[in-house]
Amino acid sequence: MSRLMQSWKQPQKSASTDDDLNGFEPLEFPPNLKSSLRLDSLTELNSAEHRPLTGEQFLTYFDHDGRLINEHNLRQSVFKGGVDPEIRKEVWKFLFELYPFHSTKRERELMSVDYHLKYIELKKRWMEEIKKERFEEPEDVDVIQPPYLAEVPETSFTEMLQKSQLSVDDQQMQCLSIQAKVFSGRLSFDIKSLLPFIRIIDKDVPRTDRELQQFSGVKNPNLRILRDVLLTYASFNPKLGYTQGMNDIAARFLVVMDNEVEAFWCFSHFMKHIQDNFVEDGLLNKLRHVRCLLEELDPDLYHYLEYLDVIDLTFCHRWMLLNFKREFDLDSGLRCFEIISSHHLELSSLEAQQAREKQKRKDFENQGGKNKLEVPISNSDFTFDVFMCATILIMKRALLFGCKDASDVFQLICGLNAKLNLDEILRMTESLFFKYCKKSVSECFQMID
Repeated sequence: MSRLMQSWKQPQKSASTDDDLNGFEPLEFPPNLKSSLRLDSLTELNSAEHRPLTGEQFLTYFDHDGRLINEHNLRQSVFKGGVDPEIRKEVWKFLFELYPFHSTKRERELMSVDYHLKYIELKKRWMEEIKKERFEEPEDVDVIQPPYLAEVPETSFTEMLQKSQLSVDDQQMQCLSIQAKVFSGRLSFDIKSLLPFIRIIDKDVPRTDRELQQFSGVKNPNLRILRDVLLTYASFNPKLGYTQGMNDIAARFLVVMDNEVEAFWCFSHFMKHIQDNFVEDGLLNKLRHVRCLLEELDPDLYHYLEYLDVIDLTFCHRWMLLNFKREFDLDSGLRCFEIISSHHLELSSLEAQQAREKQKRKDFENQGGKNKLEVPISNSDFTFDVFMCATILIMKRALLFGCKDASDVFQLICGLNAKLNLDEILRMTESLFFKYCKKSVSECFQMID
């Protein structure tokens, strides 16, 4: 590859001479390299069409008390085909940990009331503190009522509580209310540290998904709801606060849940798992995993991107941060989000282990039964979204080899917005995932030959 790199850097001459033929072999720029992966064969492992999880199928996962007893099958079904939009809200309540899988129907009714009461107390607290604050800078006054929300009515706490579908008696309500106040009071809160986050939130909310019906128009109440969800999260998570991109994630939950409280708690639970992506070191580490996987799967493409000085893969930043939200239309984007969040197919999952064991038996037989070894688990940092990133780059390798500089690469990636075929990418990613599992086994056997 080093010689190939030198060849790319050789100056082109207008005419060939006999002396030229004694030097480097003339190469086209960019080079026409063939991948060691046969892209046309990647769909062979998973060519069957999978249907979304239906309401009828979803009900079969519960027992008579309302416990979801078949978590593995649920995650598998979500991964294979996504979720029917008619039941997406109910499935997401489990997928994003609003309710434990083992909870009964009655327990979830009580939890719903508890969630609403706790959210109301959290929201009340920062709202009251903002009203008490004496602002020194004139522009800070807008944090109480930003101009873009001047004509947007507020949702009353009474109305918010009614959405919890109350099914508790007065005594239970009184007990849960006290617990919610205690919960809110125990959390640290600093209005001074919140103000910088408010300014960023008030810049991001007015431009979040305005092309969608849920957020379009001037007096749309969902703009206030989105702001309140983000402010409540930032108020009581001071270490992370608010960073651009969180608005896109919270908006996604609001679109599906259509309930401020449920959207907030799903968003909060989701952020616990991906919060590292919103700090510099965490996201850089994620991109490093994509680089390592790409180098292993397609070293020629890796080295070409390295030659163009874009191997840091910062152009994949948004893919990882927003789970490919901008790369697909709304419905495909939601389906992609729930498929990745199912965590069904990871290198530590049962399916990956079964693939490794199958390849292990096959290679053992090919060795004539002479060698047997314990195959280590592949790099568990290579999560399914990391495989998706690598897959998209490999699928677009011909176009990437047509790029002559970093500007061309960024222009190419930006041109992919809402133009990718989710089903094709998922099929190839899944196939690539299993090929990687088998490859890790085969390499172990080659080491002991």
